[in-house]
Amino acid sequence: MDLDHIDERESRVLYELIQFIKKESQITEVDSPEDPVLVNELAGLLRLAKITVTEYASLSDEKLENPSAVTEIYDNGKAGEEAYIFKEHLNDNSIVKIMVYSEKDVVLSDFEREIVEIFCTNLFIVKSRIRLIDRLIRAVYYDHQLGIYSFAYAEKVISQVLQTSEASKYAVAFFNLFRFSNVNELLGRRRADEAMRSYAREFEKLFTEPEIVWRVGGDTFGAIFRKEHMDAFLQLIQGKRIRYGRGAGEELVISAAAGIYLITDNTDNRSLVIDSAMAAMTSAKFNRHVRYVFFDEGLGKELEHARKIEAGFEKTINNHEYFAKYQPKVSLDGNRLMGAEALCRWESDGKEVQPVSFIPVLEKSIRICQLDFYMLDHVCRDIAEWIKEGLDPVKVSVNFSRKHLSNEHFVEQLISVIDKHSVPHELISVEFTETSSDEDFQKLKKVIFALKEKNIEAVVDDFGIGYSSLSLIAQVPFKELKIDKFFVDKITDEKSKNTIMIRNIINMAHDMNMMCIAEGVETSDQIEVLRRYGCKNIQGYYFDKPLDKAEFRKRLVDPVYKTKE
Repeated sequence: MDLDHIDERESRVLYELIQFIKKESQITEVDSPEDPVLVNELAGLLRLAKITVTEYASLSDEKLENPSAVTEIYDNGKAGEEAYIFKEHLNDNSIVKIMVYSEKDVVLSDFEREIVEIFCTNLFIVKSRIRLIDRLIRAVYYDHQLGIYSFAYAEKVISQVLQTSEASKYAVAFFNLFRFSNVNELLGRRRADEAMRSYAREFEKLFTEPEIVWRVGGDTFGAIFRKEHMDAFLQLIQGKRIRYGRGAGEELVISAAAGIYLITDNTDNRSLVIDSAMAAMTSAKFNRHVRYVFFDEGLGKELEHARKIEAGFEKTINNHEYFAKYQPKVSLDGNRLMGAEALCRWESDGKEVQPVSFIPVLEKSIRICQLDFYMLDHVCRDIAEWIKEGLDPVKVSVNFSRKHLSNEHFVEQLISVIDKHSVPHELISVEFTETSSDEDFQKLKKVIFALKEKNIEAVVDDFGIGYSSLSLIAQVPFKELKIDKFFVDKITDEKSKNTIMIRNIINMAHDMNMMCIAEGVETSDQIEVLRRYGCKNIQGYYFDKPLDKAEFRKRLVDPVYKTKE
């Protein structure tokens, strides 16, 4: 372009081109409503009538005239048939074609063609930059597996809503799909993803900006929505029939456990909103009788308590503040000590903390697994010490969370701890603190059989309170069955339903060659009924409270309890 010999009109064209380039560089949308305004002056001077940007995903799509997007930037209705075409091939094999039409019967000069080329080049660069930014945003802010927003984008939206005057009209929720691991196993990952995607779309149908649903990860999701949509949201949480394919019968009901935080006029902390909603969701997940929990002051105190326990856990472990108390198991044949259950206790600031204050908190995280192995290590250390002293130890059962079932190396790690202290395997038994749900059933069976091969017994804990108790004892080689304290507490006369149930549980255990032990036995009347029906082993305050290491050592020395009058 020869800039030494341009006339006044051409000078004006250059000026408008520069103004266009400056202003267009600030555009942030591919299909911006500002584009026609910015193009208008320059197009008028050049006598342009129409500018179209067409995108093709591939060369074959271009040949088939199958565009992925068409954007009309400018059109004054006076276009001729001839077009100036500017085309670029991108690195991902896609194509951007910019077509510029002059007005009818107008032929562009060489100068004007150069201006149009500069114009198209700049337009291409700007739109490419915007698309690159969009791709980066999608990489950060979208869950590509399901095609919905990610948690990162949710944090941004929550912050924006909290800064508005209408923040108190919104609620934030987190929800976990109920037993969705079963769906994955039943349908396979692809169809399970389609089911999740369809379920998420049901929430999106309720919402308008800035309301969104997002995926946290796995089968956990979140949503921010106006409180006026609460009833519809809760209906979806309680269950919605979802199609996962096109075939007949390819549908299932999906429900979730949700935690909800209601934003108030005083709410200004995004982290508080998120943590509170997540805490409420966790509470809902552990309460089988509800599908959703609203965060309140009481739950807030629980959350603060949980934070303190979590924050101080490593220090507590390193300082050996957790310790074992031994709850004796007594045989009614001679009132003799025949075993014990190791119960975790915590000594904090010189006071003994009961497990109900910290075990449920740790059960909600992976830290419970660390504590379980810590307790096993301390129990094995105590048993090894008693053996070295020449005492005759009894079998000690140690509690383990069902979270260990997801650990493929659980059994070998357990054996490693026992063997480190040279403790005979038959002196350790394993109790799972929660009766396994259906989704963990096969994993539990595998673990129990692996333990049996290593001469380590497993115990049916809290028999009768979990859905799968009968299935477990029918398929897994347990040696000991524990009758839950819930039933023992309700022993009355021989015709009561609970007494009849206990009698049949005891008979079943005997028929299956299992040792039966009753938990929480506290009265002579309970002892009489249990003895009459053949339950010869008990655990509870009738004979002894949980004992610390020194007290339990004395009981090993003198293992026979005196008969109570």
